[in-house]
Amino acid sequence: MENLEKGLQFGANNGLLRLRLAEAYHAISRDAHARKQIDQLFTLTPHPDYLPEQKEALEKAKLLLGKLGS
Repeated sequence: MENLEKGLQFGANNGLLRLRLAEAYHAISRDAHARKQIDQLFTLTPHPDYLPEQKEALEKAKLLLGKLGS
């Protein structure tokens, strides 16, 4: 988890990184933190070279949102 959080310093626009961090937060019942990462993921403007990865991250984030507590 700590490495993922540190990764945001260098990859704040990395959708897959934000997704993995949200999944890690969810795994330890920090759903509010997970939701924050997902919210930020939905607002990212991806680099054109990484559109397929961004699309994958968004699809998986939508699934994760369904698992998060209210």
